[in-house]
Amino acid sequence: MPGFDVKAFMRAEITRRTATVEIDTLSAFFPKNKKPVFTVQNLTAAEIAKVREAVTRNAAARQALAKADKDGAAEEVTAAIQTLLQSTGGNLADEYVRYLTIITLGCKDPEIDLEAAKRLAKAAPVGFEALALKILTITGLGGSIKKK
Repeated sequence: MPGFDVKAFMRAEITRRTATVEIDTLSAFFPKNKKPVFTVQNLTAAEIAKVREAVTRNAAARQALAKADKDGAAEEVTAAIQTLLQSTGGNLADEYVRYLTIITLGCKDPEIDLEAAKRLAKAAPVGFEALALKILTITGLGGSIKKK
């Protein structure tokens, strides 16, 4: 029984898998003749790690801020922790930070930055979650592989 063909794998063309998500709530921001469709792509292993790091950083900063407030830490310490929290979007729930990061990394067309992702979450929370879940779904499928 043959094993994994590393040589064939190394020759294979691997591209990002894509999918579309329609968010009707945002149709006013698309041309009249176009459906409100976002194109998303699977995350790479490095991007998955960035998502985990954002959540870890957010949780650690929230804990540090709570401890600093409880212990009456110096204003400079509290300000530094607040600055760290701003790098992930503010004093936010971990799952929200996770979705924000997934969307900023996985939304291909249009590209969505952190501020746009936060606004999207406010304007269309179900669409926001749909984008994140679709990105996770296609990430689980991996890249599109064409054997040569």
